[in-house]
Order: sequence, then structure tokens, then C-alpha cells
Amino acid sequence: SILIQLLLVPMTLGYLTSELYGIWLSVSSIILWLNFFDVGFTLGLKNKLSEALALNDSRRCKALVSTTYAVMVLVFVPLGILLECTIPLVDWSAVLNVNPDYNPQLVNVIRVLVACFCLQMIFNVLTAVLAAFQRVALSSVFPVIGNVLACVTIYILTQTTEGSLMNLAVSISFLPVLVLL
Repeated sequence: SILIQLLLVPMTLGYLTSELYGIWLSVSSIILWLNFFDVGFTLGLKNKLSEALALNDSRRCKALVSTTYAVMVLVFVPLGILLECTIPLVDWSAVLNVNPDYNPQLVNVIRVLVACFCLQMIFNVLTAVLAAFQRVALSSVFPVIGNVLACVTIYILTQTTEGSLMNLAVSISFLPVLVLL
């Protein structure tokens, strides 16, 4: 996974102009920061589910998993809708201190990133369940597969298209969600 991330940097730099790459780093950093909004639901699930598994309490296991999925949906679907509605109201070019001509493109890119972020938060429950079942290696494979697909897609984009923040956002954020799904 680290190797793939290291490969993505020069590919992304070659795909985007230096200005667009700087914008991408700023926007993707904001999205990475949002990952802390899990607020421990999946970690709590992993701990409680491991306990229920040790006690062979399948009823409790099912209740924990379904409750965690329900809570994640109840938190991240409304949050995603709220953010999707408010993103166009923000002058992103002013927030990121870039040329105002980028604002329409930034709105669309941030919308994609936020939607994928919300979906990924919901689908990440799967990795906690696998970890509780002592399948940590399997749960760790999902991000690697998503990163490999993103890397291959970005390589293809560098060979076939002009640099685009939207293409990059879809490649890097949607493919890991698709793998979890």
C-alpha cells in the first residue's frame, strides 16, 4: 500500500499541472481529515463483536453489526446530503486561495469526494467485522486493492486524457468504495 502511494505521487504530478496538484493536495487533505469523524463506531464494534464472538453469542453479534450499520447510515447519509447541499454555497477558490476560475470545478470535485467519503465510512464497517473475526489481513487487503485499481486507472488517464481534478477525484475516491461494496 505504501509503495502504491509512492507511485501515485509522480503519476499524479505528471497528470496534473503543478497548480492543480497543489489544489488536489489541499482538497484531499481536507477529506483525509474528515476520516476522524468515524468517532470510534467501527473500533467499538470490533471490540464488542470480538467479545460476543468469544462468548458464542451469535444473536448479540448480529445485533452489534446491524446496529453499527444503522448508526453509520443515520449519521453519514444525512451528513452527506447536508454537505452536498452546502458545498455549492462555499467559495472554494477563496477557501483554497486559488484562481476563481477553478471554483465550478472545485465544487464538483468536492462533491464527489464527500459522497465517496460518506459511503466509505458506512462500508468500512465490513473491515471492523473482519478484524473481529481475526481476519485482519483480509480486511487490510481492501484498501490495497482500491489503491492498485486507482493507480492503474490514473496510469491509463495519464496516457489517454488531459489532467483533470475530476478524473483524479473519481479514480482515487470511488474505486476504494467500489472495492468495499
